[in-house]
Amino acid sequence: MLGLIVGFGTLFAAFLAARWAKRAAVHTGNGVTEAAKAAAAAERQLALSEHAFTALERPYILVEIDSAGVAEQLPRLAERAAGADSKRWPIFLTYAVKNFGKTPAIVSTISAEFAIWPKIPPDYRYPPNQFLDSDFVIGAQDERAFECVSSMPYSVEAFESVGEERAFAFFIGRVDYASASGQQYETEFCWQYHPATEKRRAFISQAGCRDWNRRT
Repeated sequence: MLGLIVGFGTLFAAFLAARWAKRAAVHTGNGVTEAAKAAAAAERQLALSEHAFTALERPYILVEIDSAGVAEQLPRLAERAAGADSKRWPIFLTYAVKNFGKTPAIVSTISAEFAIWPKIPPDYRYPPNQFLDSDFVIGAQDERAFECVSSMPYSVEAFESVGEERAFAFFIGRVDYASASGQQYETEFCWQYHPATEKRRAFISQAGCRDWNRRT
């Protein structure tokens, strides 16, 4: 609340400065040029204050996963695939869409895919999942959990290729959302699974596909 009051105060002060400078430019004779410069400076200050206020009070959506749990889970899924009649098994994980901002976020679409690929497709298009029937709101500092299941099951050979690092499991997607004022934003995310070796434990992180982690 204190931050909101300070933000409004700064924005209002910049508005008054711009207004007074404009009046000075109209009513001053010899000082028209200086008053015009002051008016332009005040207008720039107002624009900066508006931008700062928006950045301070807007929602910020990020996606979080239990990285340790996912890293331990994939080898178990490979064992299930080996024991299944069809010798194929889907991969899945639970993730959270969290609003780290100070105001609510109105989420319109979520695209999420957990899949095994040799590398991230350069033309990946984020098809929206069908479980979102309508917009929903995530309050400030609140979150909502979802489960992502791969669109296809994988063979034992596919799991073996991940273990040998000939292919990789990627959790990739995008969240489209808006602020209460209607300003549109998006968050793109990507996590890459790395199998265990003699020198390290299995892990999943965003470092391997850093360019795919973007937000507005």
